[in-house]
Amino acid sequence: MRLSASLLLMLGVASPLLGAEAVPPTPVDPPPVAPPPIVVPAAPETPAAAPAATVEPAPAPIVPAPPEPPAPVPAPGLVDATPPETAPTPTLASEPSPASATADSTAPTYVDPLQQAKNKAKATKTADPNPWGFGGSLSTGFDSNILLESVDNPTATNAKGVANGSEVHASYQILNGDTGRLSASGNVEINQYPVEPTAEMIRYGGSLAASWSLGGFDPGVVVGFNKFYLNRDVAANATTINVYVAKVFERNVSILGAGSQYVEYIGNESSTGTTYDISYRHWVLLAPGDINKRLELSWKMSRLQANDDDAAYGTSVPGLGLNWRFGPSKPELGTVDVSGRATYEFRTYHQPADGSEAERQRLATLGGSGDVWLTEHLTAGLYLGYAQRVSNVTLSDYNRLQAGLRLAANW
Repeated sequence: MRLSASLLLMLGVASPLLGAEAVPPTPVDPPPVAPPPIVVPAAPETPAAAPAATVEPAPAPIVPAPPEPPAPVPAPGLVDATPPETAPTPTLASEPSPASATADSTAPTYVDPLQQAKNKAKATKTADPNPWGFGGSLSTGFDSNILLESVDNPTATNAKGVANGSEVHASYQILNGDTGRLSASGNVEINQYPVEPTAEMIRYGGSLAASWSLGGFDPGVVVGFNKFYLNRDVAANATTINVYVAKVFERNVSILGAGSQYVEYIGNESSTGTTYDISYRHWVLLAPGDINKRLELSWKMSRLQANDDDAAYGTSVPGLGLNWRFGPSKPELGTVDVSGRATYEFRTYHQPADGSEAERQRLATLGGSGDVWLTEHLTAGLYLGYAQRVSNVTLSDYNRLQAGLRLAANW
């Protein structure tokens, strides 16, 4: 049995270089909106990397994404720095983004399948003839260790204080057929820290996503571009391309993806380079045909080839998440969505030319969120996230706690 057009949609188009479904504020990479409900099995994000002044790339904390239609707004700094329009990924939160709490900092290359499915269902003739989609989110909270968001290796400021995030997005279903779909999306995201103005992050970008239904499989491709500003100065440009194939069963969804992301760091040519990655995500539907109640398993491996060999590195990131909806599949007043996610990144840098020991980092992230539906288009909720990075280079160590409130709307 196939999971119905809505799930297929979800796998179709989303956001990502930094961010995308109805995505909560996140700097680059991503990244995220709530998935639409699916009733019957059918075939099935989402970004770019966060800008940074100098440092090489580093992981970001993870925070699960909220409910479907309206994508709850992530809290500042919890989401990764990746635009929401790239990569077939349900919703992963990462750590390097300042004012968001739901995407993952390296997500810029993926489009959220859930969001894609949602977009498809929205544009289906038998569902909703309106091909347009709009949304936005606001968040405010506390950050115990504000980070200077370099694309993938944030630098801790050891400053703590209020973190505010805002995001707006729009999408258009260009083509929608029985076997193929094409959509375009764009969004703007801002993360601000009153006590640390130099960490202010602004990102804007767009993407094109195409997907097909072929012999029981749902392949797709997403291309996106994002521009990042740090403290109002241009920090980086990120271009990504991702391909994936999804297979949907009554109680399981499998998504295999591969992609690349070219990041140009303004004023830091040595760190400029291309990241190549391959990923696998598996959803176990805890209720037949219902993606709102699922267990998520994931594994992603990446390799950065930078202009300066000392900035090159490889990573391996396993992840585990859980999403649960209390209430009917189609949300109504009082419906509650909760989610949790944990990831652990192993990162090893290239051996320095001087023969010294190569840096090895370990980044653990834990995140959780809860959102209540106030209307069919509006949700309000809270988020909580914790990240700890340990390295054989002491200056790279840090601990970070984030917590706050968010409000999101989607049409």
